[in-house]
Amino acid sequence: MEKRIRKYFIILISGILLVILISGIILFNSMMRSVYIKQMEQANKNLTGQISSSFDLIIQQISEQVNKLAIYDSEFGDLVRERNLKVANYLDLYDELKQMVMGNQYIHSVYLYSEEEGIFFDSKRGNCFTKEKFFDQEVAKAVDSKYLSTVSPHLIKGNVLVYSLIVPLKPDYTNERYVLSINIDMGMLYKDVMRRNTGDKEIQLYVYDENHNIIISKDFEDLNKNIEEKQDEISKAFPNSNIWSVMNEKVGIMEAVTYSSSLNSYFYVQMPFSYNFNKMFNNYFLLIIILLLFGAAIIIAYIIMCYTTKPIKEVLTDYNDKLMRDFLTGACHEKNKSLQMTSIMEKYFKHDDYSLLLIDVNDNQLEIYKTVASIMEELQMPSGNYMLKHISIFGSRVAVIVNYNNFSAMEQFTNIYVRQLYQKLNDKYYQQVYIAVSSGITDPALLSIAYMECDEIQQYKLSMTDHIISYRQFLEKKTPIIYPVELEKQLINNLLVKNTEGCIFYTRKFLKHILEDEGLLTDIQIKNYVYQLQNEILTRISSLPISIKTTGSSDMKNIHNRSQIHDILLNFTQSICSEIAKKNTNNESIINEAIIEYIDANLTENDFNLNSISYQFNMNRNYLAKLIKEETSYSFNDYVNMKKISQAKELLADPMLTVEEVAHRTGFTYAHYFIKVFKNLEGITPGQFREMRSNSNNA
Repeated sequence: MEKRIRKYFIILISGILLVILISGIILFNSMMRSVYIKQMEQANKNLTGQISSSFDLIIQQISEQVNKLAIYDSEFGDLVRERNLKVANYLDLYDELKQMVMGNQYIHSVYLYSEEEGIFFDSKRGNCFTKEKFFDQEVAKAVDSKYLSTVSPHLIKGNVLVYSLIVPLKPDYTNERYVLSINIDMGMLYKDVMRRNTGDKEIQLYVYDENHNIIISKDFEDLNKNIEEKQDEISKAFPNSNIWSVMNEKVGIMEAVTYSSSLNSYFYVQMPFSYNFNKMFNNYFLLIIILLLFGAAIIIAYIIMCYTTKPIKEVLTDYNDKLMRDFLTGACHEKNKSLQMTSIMEKYFKHDDYSLLLIDVNDNQLEIYKTVASIMEELQMPSGNYMLKHISIFGSRVAVIVNYNNFSAMEQFTNIYVRQLYQKLNDKYYQQVYIAVSSGITDPALLSIAYMECDEIQQYKLSMTDHIISYRQFLEKKTPIIYPVELEKQLINNLLVKNTEGCIFYTRKFLKHILEDEGLLTDIQIKNYVYQLQNEILTRISSLPISIKTTGSSDMKNIHNRSQIHDILLNFTQSICSEIAKKNTNNESIINEAIIEYIDANLTENDFNLNSISYQFNMNRNYLAKLIKEETSYSFNDYVNMKKISQAKELLADPMLTVEEVAHRTGFTYAHYFIKVFKNLEGITPGQFREMRSNSNNA
């Protein structure tokens, strides 16, 4: 089933990548074509602007030249009035007009109109015409204007297209009015401007006025046509001129329009379009290479993913496992994740009762998830009664959510199947496996609480005599254990007197107290108690010429079971005893002095006697009495009484204290016994001693 899902998944991903790659190529190609066409449209618009500017510049130059003439030249009036006096004057008039034509290559001809005579003088033909019979009636109508004006492009003699500038001349002293008409050859100007700006490109230029009538074109038959009619003709030649049809047909028309202020007209440029794929490809060659490399990278990444990732089953469950792990350990706090957790629980479980197992192995290098999962599958549990979900918390810890159909099934699982699970795990990880079992719950939202219960149990591994413990059992035994100061004291005293058997005895009692008495200590507390005992021992025996170290913090971290605790502490005690035994007799006297120091410090206690000292040092009573005799040259009782009387003599110096109070302070139960002992040692009673001392002080 998993292989089939994986196969379908690979096919699906392959198909998606292929579609993405093909779609990317198509879209990228369309984008490049669109950009290419827009660039050509912009280029055509720029070209139209250049053509319009060329027309405007030339017409502006001619206009400025003629305007200067109109202002400063008054010779035309004299030539007109004197033309009939002699032939030379007549010829001078036409020569003057022809000079104006020669002044600019684009001026076709010049008319001089005499308003008084109503006659036009034509530079081109060297003849004059009456206004009514003049061939250029467009100009004839315009000369009546008293201001500078223009005549839109029009044909004269049927084959010349001219644009006329009407310039009234400054009146001379006779107040006769003359008007010049400068005729610009628009055909020549059209060809020259188009040749300089377009080269050999097949570009059509149409100039139309505000009424949308064509006034300038390459072919005179288009003059006076409506520009929209011309555009319709073009549309018929190129029926599909939108961008998509251009992409498909690879042919079309580029259009651009700009306004000319000098002609007060619109310039409309048409340029046939042929889609040049090679040119476009050269412009975007680098982008195409990047796209291909990107597609190759996707394919390579996919191949690596197919052959290096985990099986699809793990990939599909990773997210759910992480979410459940975060939920159990308290790392999931967001509301939407809690809702997702609820849906996941509904997916995996169907019964009402839950419990949690927390399995720990004392080896951080191990990965036990697969082992636990395989063992749980081997256990022959009724499939209808239990539903399990294994979650890896970290390498050496696994949580198992157990879903039961009833309470009896829960008891059966805890008493039978958990034992079987532990046995199989213990066979693999000997004495390193601990299983904590939570309380039973009916609300899956409380599984995080169940995890906290199990996690708390796992903090008491070293206190567990059974490696499987339920939270109910844990609570029954969970009582604090106080550090055994008295046992520590007894152990140190036996070390000081070189009593190896006593040291071992009290070391075992110390271990029994922190590990086996009623109550529990966390692993950290147990390790701290051991470390505290070791440091206290080394502090007390620091005067002895021996060298022993406590268990280091790194060694403490590696302690995972009770036997290691026993071994560490017993070996430590035995090492100290062994070091002390190696020393000479001079060192033995130092050890014996420790007993004497203990006697001196405690002799005033009410229950102080030889039995209490022997218990403290775990030594034979007779042997201890002999040891004291050898060290002090006095029997135990004589030595103690001597020390007590010595203290009593100091206290008797205080007149405020009675003899009875002195007796009690020095450890005597009865005053008469104190007086008897004092007299035996000093030869006088305590009262006589005080009187003698008082008289001595007064003297």
